[in-house]
Amino acid sequence: MARFFKVEELEAKKRALIAESDIYRQALAVDFYNLRVHGARLKSKVSVLRKLEPFLAIGAAIAGAVPRKPRLRSRTLVGKLVKAWSLYKMLAPLLEVFLGRRLRRTGLAGLARGRSRAPVE
Repeated sequence: MARFFKVEELEAKKRALIAESDIYRQALAVDFYNLRVHGARLKSKVSVLRKLEPFLAIGAAIAGAVPRKPRLRSRTLVGKLVKAWSLYKMLAPLLEVFLGRRLRRTGLAGLARGRSRAPVE
């Protein structure tokens, strides 16, 4: 009789383990589904960042051009125009890479390199 109770007890433990295993299997399936969903969302966010990459590069170039030490600031319009022109001349090659056709069509890239807009006859 003691053996019979032991067998029943073992079968009950086996059924409990099978039920617990089934619950864990379902939880694992839900976790994998969540990983797929979050992976797709991450992929779309990365693709947005890839589209913004040229603008981030321009922003980095501008941030690198900003002086770290405070300099004397020009208060006159002419001083500001000279600074703007030097910044444009520095960024024109970078802009030509990203906006190449438009700059070549309008002739602004040639201006930055010292060439005139008027065609040579």
